[in-house]
Amino acid sequence: MEQSPEIRLFELLNRLKWLNNLRWLAILGIVAVIEVTSDFFSLPIHRTELYCCVGIMIAGNAVLTWMVNGVLSMEVECGVEKRTDSATLLASAQIIFDLVMLTLLIHFAGGVENTFNYYYVFHIVIASMLLDKKRCFALAAFSCVMYCGLITFEHFQIVPRYGLYPVLSPFPAAGYYEFVRLLGIIVAFTSTIFLTAYMATSISQRLRVKEKLLLQTNMKLVDLDAKKSEFVMVVAHELKSPLGAIKFMLSSILSGFSGTLDPKARDMIVRAEQRTVNLLGLVNDLLDLSKIKTGLGTKEFKKVPLLDKLAKTMETMSVHSKEASVEIRQHIAGEPEDFVIDGDPEYLENVFTNVVSNAVKYNLKGGRVDLSLERLGDSVVFKCADSGIGIPKEELPMIFEEFHRTPLSKKHTANGTGVGMSIMKRIVEYHNGTVEVESEVGKGTTFTVVLPAVRSKLQ
Repeated sequence: MEQSPEIRLFELLNRLKWLNNLRWLAILGIVAVIEVTSDFFSLPIHRTELYCCVGIMIAGNAVLTWMVNGVLSMEVECGVEKRTDSATLLASAQIIFDLVMLTLLIHFAGGVENTFNYYYVFHIVIASMLLDKKRCFALAAFSCVMYCGLITFEHFQIVPRYGLYPVLSPFPAAGYYEFVRLLGIIVAFTSTIFLTAYMATSISQRLRVKEKLLLQTNMKLVDLDAKKSEFVMVVAHELKSPLGAIKFMLSSILSGFSGTLDPKARDMIVRAEQRTVNLLGLVNDLLDLSKIKTGLGTKEFKKVPLLDKLAKTMETMSVHSKEASVEIRQHIAGEPEDFVIDGDPEYLENVFTNVVSNAVKYNLKGGRVDLSLERLGDSVVFKCADSGIGIPKEELPMIFEEFHRTPLSKKHTANGTGVGMSIMKRIVEYHNGTVEVESEVGKGTTFTVVLPAVRSKLQ
């Protein structure tokens, strides 16, 4: 099962950037090993040659980083396939560069005596992450040629040997037993490298297949969720009008439009009206949630004075707060121009309304709600602290989930859909903001909303 070119390109570019950063760390590690080996173990390290290799690695990694950035900045018009081919070629070049530099470092740091020859395995594993199976095996063969060629040339004295341990002499002469030992090292190294290539590529291929299946499943779930939101929006819209009409007629009857009602009939109609109001609230919440899910990103931002939105919310909630015997106080730290941000007016008003209405709804008789708005650097901070019933600690992570209501809130009031906080959080995140909540049962809840004060229009 092949990956799509877009996924392959995204994967390659991210891993190439990771490989560039990893190489910088490797350079620092090599310098540390050179210094520690020379100063603490007094081994005859050829520092000049090794630092020349380090210099080549620094220059090479700078060039490779520049080339990766070049692929990243290629015009979209170049096509996904061309950019993917360039990234694949660059990945192969990076692995080859690493294998050549590793061979040189091993050569100048002891050759066959150097115990870091297993680092070739790391590069084969990295190759399996970046490249297909054929290229990975080609690089495995290249690494075998590099290392086996090095120790063979050292054995036959074609190239000088930079020994680490003068007392030891792994190849004192080209005798039969030393030649057998050389063959043993070559066979062991080659088999290890190719077995590593086989296992790494097999695992990588399986992971890529699973990754693609997960991506396809996720895309299907996203599509189903969008269709569900559209369906809910259509149904809620169809229910809103008749429910509004029912509420209007019940209110008219209660106001005496159809004559005097006996107490029992009035009580039943009052209950029916309240249930209708609750149901209409649920329908409105479902409509808002569906609009948020399907409409986010489609609106253009404009300058929104948050102070005006807060004042409108205060005006709207004043009736509810009086009915609930809850006092609302506000503190504004700054001038009106300090609280102007780029955003969507309707959505931002929804944030204030949801937070403040919850603070009133889940408060106690004689309770209070303290609202504050202040400018901190490039952010506007809105806080809503109430003296209400609070939220249990174990419930805090779930309050932003759709339709979730805590047992304490259900006990306090039957009214509520559990949708408001989910809507509020989505809107805040849409505006690149954050929302935090602190609460203690019986002592109240504090919501803190932070929004960027200066924001450019979304693209």
